[in-house]
Amino acid sequence: EGKIWFLADDREDAEAIAGSYGATLINFSYGVGTAELNGGKTVLDATCDMIEKVLSQPITAPDGKVFTLREVSWQERMSEQEFNFASALSEEDTTALAERSRAHWQGDSAKQEFLKALEGWNRHIPKGFINGFIDLVFRHDGYFYVVDWKSNSLGGTPESFTEEGVRRELASHGYFFQYLLYSAVLQRYLKDLAGFGYEWDRHFGGIRYVFLRGVCAGREAAVFADRPDEKLLDDIASVLGLEVK
Repeated sequence: EGKIWFLADDREDAEAIAGSYGATLINFSYGVGTAELNGGKTVLDATCDMIEKVLSQPITAPDGKVFTLREVSWQERMSEQEFNFASALSEEDTTALAERSRAHWQGDSAKQEFLKALEGWNRHIPKGFINGFIDLVFRHDGYFYVVDWKSNSLGGTPESFTEEGVRRELASHGYFFQYLLYSAVLQRYLKDLAGFGYEWDRHFGGIRYVFLRGVCAGREAAVFADRPDEKLLDDIASVLGLEVK
């Protein structure tokens, strides 16, 4: 689903999005864009409606200001951002990630599902390269954010997209580690960016995991937000042996 977000901009509504990008969206949908769904809408209609709702989803910045993705210009975002980091040789395994996370998340009831999921991890962290793609990195009012789009259906009904249901989904699929990795990579990059002068409290806006089916159904909890602190992200980078090359 990441491809369509190359197209997302400040178009006012789903009809305007379809008028500007309909042909491209149909191409991305492998020719099924004109097929009808239950209720008479086409796949293209549903996709444009989804984009419009996501663009209008309110995002609260660390300083309390509220904005939407409509306000983020092309120049302030990077879609499908690839990263490559060298991973230094380490004797640690993934249980070290649980230890670091537990030290920071102990007592946070919202993170207990994540810690429980980490308990059985004991994979060795080899030397090599850590490679991946972040769906969206953007900057707004000086803060950098990580966004990941998820098409998971959870329980198959809009009512499944509760805070508890979303946390369970994050835990069962290891998405909590994914967002820690993405955040650690972003922070490490910004810290090593010559002349930038990175400061966590002024520059790191946090992560948003957007469960698209839930957003389409109007479920507020379908957008999971977190802002891992600087020390936790540094600890994750240390365990993984991230080195800038």
